Amino acid sequence: MLTDHSYGLPRPRPLALPPAGTLYLDAVLASTVFDLDATIAASYPGSGQTWANLTAAPADGSAQAAYDFYRGGTAAAHTDDPTFNGTPGDPAAYWSVDGADFWRLAGAKTAFLNALHKTTDGSNFWLALALRWVTSANGLFGTANASSSTGMNLRSNTNGAFTFRQYGSAQVAYTSATGLLVNGEDSLLILSYDHASHTLAHWVDTRTATTTTMNFNTTTADAAGAGEIFTRGDGSFCMSAGARLYGCAMGHEYLDNTKAGLIIDHLNARHGRTYA
Repeated sequence: MLTDHSYGLPRPRPLALPPAGTLYLDAVLASTVFDLDATIAASYPGSGQTWANLTAAPADGSAQAAYDFYRGGTAAAHTDDPTFNGTPGDPAAYWSVDGADFWRLAGAKTAFLNALHKTTDGSNFWLALALRWVTSANGLFGTANASSSTGMNLRSNTNGAFTFRQYGSAQVAYTSATGLLVNGEDSLLILSYDHASHTLAHWVDTRTATTTTMNFNTTTADAAGAGEIFTRGDGSFCMSAGARLYGCAMGHEYLDNTKAGLIIDHLNARHGRTYA
């Protein structure tokens, strides 16, 4: 114990700041549930099947490892595993895919993921994907395994738009303006939904949200899919060869422009580029 020599009393140990570069998204946005990043060695050290969650205390109360993801569909190496490129911990590191690769939640779906699409007790959420898109009509993130199964998914379209879909008693979908994603260019796509107001907001390389009203179809059922990145949720409809993924993060709240800006600033610094 350190001592204050003026009075002979113990004094608090000085707070130790973390080393530069070790702050993760939960340090700037308390609602973070998972934070996966190819450029952070603590998330992926360059080998192995697990892409590890950097968020020590997920905002939904789950354990940190509850949001670890496998390369491909299982803990065993397989042909559907994305390829790591670069040096662990380097801002230039990234994942590449060959048209059949994806990431799947390593454990059971959490209550948070199971409720993203629900109309009763649904989870407010935000999703951030830092990627290099190639012209394709394929999955970006999903908890539903088909257009008629319960859950949600986000997919890109060949014209640079994206479609967000929810399925309950029936399907409802929103498609963005075209040209938001550009072939061969790095982008940061942020999507957020508020259940109380039925508002969907998105940012693609911008600090100003586009919002729309999206009324989900009624359901209280859990999501049918596994919880996957670069698919629709069932290990198919994968992103095309040539696409890259730098990071994927998710949180348990509806964002405004200020909070979306915190994600943008953090990932600009982390990845050494300017998304917006």
